[in-house]
Amino acid sequence: MGLNTFFNEWFIPRMNFDRWYSRRYPSAQSPAPRSDAELGAYSELLKREVQRRGMILQAVGHGWNAFFMGNPEAQCDHDGRLIVPEEQRQFLALVNGERDYHTLAGGKRVPQRPTMVDLCYGHPEVRRRLIQLVADYAQAHPEIDYLHFWLDDRRNDTCECPRCREQRVSDHYVALLNGIDRELTGRQLSTRLVFLIYQDTVWPPQAERFANPDRFVLQFSPVSRLYDIPYEAPPAGLKLAPYRLNQNVLPSSIQENVGYLREWQQVFPGRGFAYDYHFVWAHFFDQGYVGFLDVLAEDIRRLPKVGLDGFVSCQNQKAFFPHGLPQHAHARLLWKPDTPVQELAADYFAGAFGGDGKLALEHMKTLSALFHWARFYQMYRVKPPATPVEEVRGVAADLARVNEVTARFRPVIERNLAAADPVRRLSWEHLRIHAGFAPLMADALRARLERRVKDEQAAWQALARYAVEHEATLEVVFDAHWFQKIFPAFR
Repeated sequence: MGLNTFFNEWFIPRMNFDRWYSRRYPSAQSPAPRSDAELGAYSELLKREVQRRGMILQAVGHGWNAFFMGNPEAQCDHDGRLIVPEEQRQFLALVNGERDYHTLAGGKRVPQRPTMVDLCYGHPEVRRRLIQLVADYAQAHPEIDYLHFWLDDRRNDTCECPRCREQRVSDHYVALLNGIDRELTGRQLSTRLVFLIYQDTVWPPQAERFANPDRFVLQFSPVSRLYDIPYEAPPAGLKLAPYRLNQNVLPSSIQENVGYLREWQQVFPGRGFAYDYHFVWAHFFDQGYVGFLDVLAEDIRRLPKVGLDGFVSCQNQKAFFPHGLPQHAHARLLWKPDTPVQELAADYFAGAFGGDGKLALEHMKTLSALFHWARFYQMYRVKPPATPVEEVRGVAADLARVNEVTARFRPVIERNLAAADPVRRLSWEHLRIHAGFAPLMADALRARLERRVKDEQAAWQALARYAVEHEATLEVVFDAHWFQKIFPAFR
């Protein structure tokens, strides 16, 4: 594809592998879970393959706090089992008068996920041990070029003890980062450290500053954005919400997100990159798979304008259904950002589909428009204001047309299923399957729009059965697990 770096998140990406092998989604195949040892071996193989290609290897991210507590590497991701020994409880964050690591689920107190536990970062022993932990890991893994040191993946659970509450989380964060840098320097290690602007660290430090900016790389992660418009500087006079201990509200607009980024850039003069989520949630709503590409393309083009030097995509690995244009364009644009999307699309569809590629591209554009992907994604992420009745009718009418549009295109698909080129043959097979998939999804979304709950549920279930029927082809291009996380009735 032409990308030059790979981020192997977690110490061992057990969660990623286990969700695949354990089949926690509609599937005709039997679960085949792997042991932690096997998954560790897969992770090592992955890292070797990244190095063999001369790519930059990035690693870890969340999970350090669970590792601090003594959890095994394979149990430090979102799906791991958190264990906090009694003697370690003193190092947990003090929130609402308690140092606890439990949460309520189904009316019962259960341990937090390993990535959700927060520490008392003002405690000298917490700082000392975290600094040593990260430095030891860097020394043991010289193959890692960029080591990500992130805090917990939760907001508003910051320690309220006297040592912590007088400073922002970011002040404690930068103090830790400087300590890690000193330790790495003392050990003569050149590992770069990536720090994360995310959750409570959206707000920059007030007092702490980076002692050695060259060691660090800033990661801008606007997880709360809605993908309605691309990266954009805040307008003059935009007031950003102040930091409030355990009462923070994440910005929803990209202008606000960039506004906080600019505040960080006043503190940190070094290099940085965007870490964004186009291929996690929003892409599933775009069943033509070309509409959301306009925002992605413009985001990449505007990286220099917002003071960033690159882009890492947090995404599903299997994001190639009904076609792979967004991935192709993502890679090409990072090398030549001024390339028109239309040019990339024409090139991709000619190569992947052959002589009727133009017709396939136009069909996909039509589907993107009919699915109103941005509207439904915003409905998924936030509660939008009530939509005028006439507008609802218009969107519902467009969704009702999907069946007719796909039926009209089927003869084009059928005449290409026997293409001589095996790649093109497979591309058309994906469109054949998609011609049955898209109308079912349109039915589900139309029922959602019209608040026909039982009809929506039935449509998702029909779609799940259809996906299982075509699992042998879909499983390498379509992430059914993530699709189900977004559409829970898909089962």
